[in-house]
Amino acid sequence: MKLLKTLFATALILLNGVAFSANIQVQAVSQHVHILSGKDYGTNIGLFDTPDGLVLIDPMPGEPYLAELEKTIQTIYRKPVTHIINTHAHADHTGGNTFFASRGAQLVTGTINRFDMTHRVVKSHTGTDNIYYYKPGNVIFVGDVFDTSWHPTFYAGGVAGFNQAIETILSLGDEQSLVVPGHGEAANKASLRAFRQNTLDWVSTAG
Repeated sequence: MKLLKTLFATALILLNGVAFSANIQVQAVSQHVHILSGKDYGTNIGLFDTPDGLVLIDPMPGEPYLAELEKTIQTIYRKPVTHIINTHAHADHTGGNTFFASRGAQLVTGTINRFDMTHRVVKSHTGTDNIYYYKPGNVIFVGDVFDTSWHPTFYAGGVAGFNQAIETILSLGDEQSLVVPGHGEAANKASLRAFRQNTLDWVSTAG
Protein backbone atom coordinates (compact mmCIF):
# COMPACT_ATOMS: atom_id res chain seq x y z
CA MET A 1 0.00 0.00 0.00
CA LYS A 2 2.83 2.42 0.87
CA LEU A 3 4.48 1.74 -2.49
CA LEU A 4 1.20 2.32 -4.32
CA LYS A 5 0.74 5.67 -2.55
CA THR A 6 4.26 6.74 -3.51
CA LEU A 7 3.73 5.74 -7.13
CA PHE A 8 0.39 7.54 -7.20
CA ALA A 9 1.89 10.74 -5.79
CA THR A 10 4.72 10.58 -8.32
CA ALA A 11 2.23 10.04 -11.14
CA LEU A 12 0.33 13.14 -10.07
CA ILE A 13 3.49 15.23 -10.25
CA LEU A 14 4.41 13.83 -13.65
CA LEU A 15 0.95 14.64 -14.95
CA ASN A 16 0.55 18.06 -13.40
CA GLY A 17 4.12 19.35 -13.38
CA VAL A 18 3.55 21.53 -10.32
CA ALA A 19 2.81 20.89 -6.79
CA PHE A 20 1.01 20.49 -3.58
CA SER A 21 1.16 24.03 -2.18
CA ALA A 22 1.02 27.64 -3.21
CA ASN A 23 4.66 28.30 -2.33
CA ILE A 24 6.53 25.13 -3.34
CA GLN A 25 6.83 23.99 -6.93
CA VAL A 26 7.80 20.43 -7.81
CA GLN A 27 9.31 18.98 -10.96
CA ALA A 28 9.58 15.20 -11.17
CA VAL A 29 12.74 14.14 -13.01
CA SER A 30 12.04 10.46 -12.30
CA GLN A 31 10.36 8.37 -9.63
CA HIS A 32 13.45 8.85 -7.45
CA VAL A 33 14.49 12.42 -8.29
CA HIS A 34 12.57 15.67 -7.83
CA ILE A 35 13.42 19.34 -8.08
CA LEU A 36 11.60 21.59 -5.62
CA SER A 37 11.73 25.37 -5.52
CA GLY A 38 10.37 27.98 -3.16
CA LYS A 39 8.39 30.97 -4.32
CA ASP A 40 10.39 33.66 -2.50
CA TYR A 41 13.99 32.49 -2.96
CA GLY A 42 13.68 30.47 -6.16
CA THR A 43 16.39 28.12 -4.92
CA ASN A 44 16.41 24.80 -6.72
CA ILE A 45 16.23 22.07 -4.08
CA GLY A 46 17.15 18.51 -4.94
CA LEU A 47 15.27 15.56 -3.49
CA PHE A 48 16.68 12.06 -4.05
CA ASP A 49 15.21 8.77 -2.89
CA THR A 50 18.37 6.66 -2.53
CA PRO A 51 19.14 3.25 -0.97
CA ASP A 52 20.83 5.21 1.85
CA GLY A 53 17.78 7.33 2.57
CA LEU A 54 16.05 10.50 1.42
CA VAL A 55 18.66 13.11 0.48
CA LEU A 56 17.89 16.83 0.31
CA ILE A 57 20.16 19.28 -1.53
CA ASP A 58 20.12 22.99 -0.65
CA PRO A 59 17.04 23.45 1.53
CA MET A 60 16.02 27.09 1.35
CA PRO A 61 15.55 29.34 4.38
CA GLY A 62 12.32 30.97 5.45
CA GLU A 63 10.47 29.81 8.55
CA PRO A 64 7.02 30.31 7.00
CA TYR A 65 7.87 27.92 4.16
CA LEU A 66 10.00 25.17 5.71
CA ALA A 67 7.04 23.34 7.23
CA GLU A 68 5.36 23.59 3.84
CA LEU A 69 8.49 22.20 2.18
CA GLU A 70 8.56 19.30 4.62
CA LYS A 71 4.88 18.59 4.02
CA THR A 72 5.47 18.56 0.25
CA ILE A 73 8.33 16.09 0.67
CA GLN A 74 6.11 13.90 2.82
CA THR A 75 3.39 14.00 0.19
CA ILE A 76 5.84 12.72 -2.41
CA TYR A 77 7.63 10.00 -0.46
CA ARG A 78 5.82 9.43 2.85
CA LYS A 79 9.12 9.32 4.77
CA PRO A 80 11.49 11.77 6.42
CA VAL A 81 14.62 13.39 5.02
CA THR A 82 17.63 11.48 6.35
CA HIS A 83 20.53 13.47 4.89
CA ILE A 84 21.23 17.07 3.82
CA ILE A 85 23.98 18.24 1.47
CA ASN A 86 24.74 21.70 0.11
CA THR A 87 26.21 23.04 -3.12
CA HIS A 88 27.73 26.01 -1.25
CA ALA A 89 27.44 27.93 1.99
CA HIS A 90 25.20 30.87 1.04
CA ALA A 91 22.08 31.19 3.17
CA ASP A 92 19.61 30.78 0.32
CA HIS A 93 21.02 27.24 -0.10
CA THR A 94 21.66 26.31 3.54
CA GLY A 95 19.01 28.23 5.47
CA GLY A 96 16.82 25.16 5.95
CA ASN A 97 19.60 22.90 7.25
CA THR A 98 18.83 23.48 10.92
CA PHE A 99 15.11 22.89 10.41
CA PHE A 100 15.62 19.46 8.86
CA ALA A 101 18.48 18.57 11.21
CA SER A 102 16.13 19.23 14.13
CA ARG A 103 13.88 16.56 12.64
CA GLY A 104 16.62 13.95 12.53
CA ALA A 105 18.36 14.57 9.20
CA GLN A 106 22.16 14.40 9.13
CA LEU A 107 24.13 17.23 7.52
CA VAL A 108 26.81 15.59 5.37
CA THR A 109 29.93 17.66 4.65
CA GLY A 110 33.33 17.01 3.12
CA THR A 111 33.93 14.58 0.28
CA ILE A 112 30.85 12.52 -0.47
CA ASN A 113 31.27 8.98 -1.77
CA ARG A 114 27.78 7.65 -1.21
CA PHE A 115 24.17 8.02 -2.36
CA ASP A 116 25.21 6.86 -5.87
CA MET A 117 26.65 10.37 -6.36
CA THR A 118 29.81 11.68 -7.97
CA HIS A 119 31.04 14.72 -6.06
CA ARG A 120 33.38 17.38 -7.43
CA VAL A 121 34.60 20.59 -5.79
CA VAL A 122 35.35 23.74 -7.79
CA LYS A 123 36.01 27.40 -7.06
CA SER A 124 33.79 29.81 -8.96
CA HIS A 125 30.74 31.34 -7.31
CA THR A 126 32.32 30.75 -3.89
CA GLY A 127 35.60 29.35 -2.64
CA THR A 128 33.96 25.93 -2.29
CA ASP A 129 31.33 25.02 -4.86
CA ASN A 130 30.11 21.42 -4.71
CA ILE A 131 28.93 19.73 -7.90
CA TYR A 132 26.81 16.59 -7.46
CA TYR A 133 26.08 14.12 -10.26
CA TYR A 134 23.41 11.55 -9.46
CA LYS A 135 23.93 8.79 -12.00
CA PRO A 136 20.64 6.86 -11.54
CA GLY A 137 18.74 10.01 -12.52
CA ASN A 138 21.41 11.39 -14.88
CA VAL A 139 21.06 14.77 -13.17
CA ILE A 140 23.76 17.26 -12.14
CA PHE A 141 23.17 19.80 -9.36
CA VAL A 142 25.61 22.67 -9.80
CA GLY A 143 24.46 25.40 -7.41
CA ASP A 144 25.17 29.01 -8.37
CA VAL A 145 28.05 28.19 -10.69
CA PHE A 146 25.22 28.22 -13.25
CA ASP A 147 22.07 30.36 -13.06
CA THR A 148 19.41 30.49 -15.76
CA SER A 149 17.54 33.33 -14.07
CA TRP A 150 20.29 35.93 -13.53
CA HIS A 151 23.71 37.07 -14.65
CA PRO A 152 26.87 34.99 -13.96
CA THR A 153 28.34 35.32 -10.46
CA PHE A 154 31.89 33.94 -10.39
CA TYR A 155 32.80 35.95 -7.32
CA ALA A 156 35.57 33.73 -5.96
CA GLY A 157 37.19 32.04 -8.92
CA GLY A 158 37.26 34.72 -11.58
CA VAL A 159 37.14 33.76 -15.25
CA ALA A 160 39.66 30.94 -14.82
CA GLY A 161 37.67 29.39 -11.98
CA PHE A 162 34.44 29.81 -13.91
CA ASN A 163 35.90 28.03 -16.95
CA GLN A 164 37.25 25.20 -14.85
CA ALA A 165 33.91 24.79 -13.10
CA ILE A 166 32.03 24.58 -16.41
CA GLU A 167 34.53 22.02 -17.72
CA THR A 168 34.02 19.97 -14.56
CA ILE A 169 30.27 19.95 -15.05
CA LEU A 170 30.61 19.03 -18.72
CA SER A 171 32.84 16.09 -17.80
CA LEU A 172 30.05 14.46 -15.80
CA GLY A 173 27.25 12.38 -17.25
CA ASP A 174 26.46 12.60 -20.95
CA GLU A 175 24.71 14.91 -23.41
CA GLN A 176 21.32 13.88 -22.06
CA SER A 177 22.18 14.87 -18.48
CA LEU A 178 19.84 17.35 -16.84
CA VAL A 179 21.84 20.29 -15.46
CA VAL A 180 20.13 21.94 -12.48
CA PRO A 181 21.28 25.49 -11.73
CA GLY A 182 21.09 27.13 -8.34
CA HIS A 183 18.16 29.23 -9.59
CA GLY A 184 16.06 29.18 -12.72
CA GLU A 185 14.91 26.49 -15.11
CA ALA A 186 16.78 23.20 -15.38
CA ALA A 187 18.77 22.98 -18.59
CA ASN A 188 21.13 20.77 -20.57
CA LYS A 189 24.78 20.83 -21.56
CA ALA A 190 24.11 22.75 -24.76
CA SER A 191 22.57 25.54 -22.66
CA LEU A 192 25.50 25.39 -20.26
CA ARG A 193 27.96 25.83 -23.13
CA ALA A 194 25.95 28.78 -24.43
CA PHE A 195 25.96 30.28 -20.93
CA ARG A 196 29.74 30.01 -20.82
CA GLN A 197 30.20 31.55 -24.25
CA ASN A 198 27.81 34.39 -23.50
CA THR A 199 29.64 35.02 -20.24
CA LEU A 200 33.05 35.12 -21.93
CA ASP A 201 31.69 37.44 -24.62
CA TRP A 202 30.30 39.72 -21.91
CA VAL A 203 33.63 39.73 -20.04
CA SER A 204 35.47 40.54 -23.25
CA THR A 205 33.13 43.42 -24.02
CA ALA A 206 33.29 44.75 -20.46
CA GLY A 207 37.07 44.59 -20.53
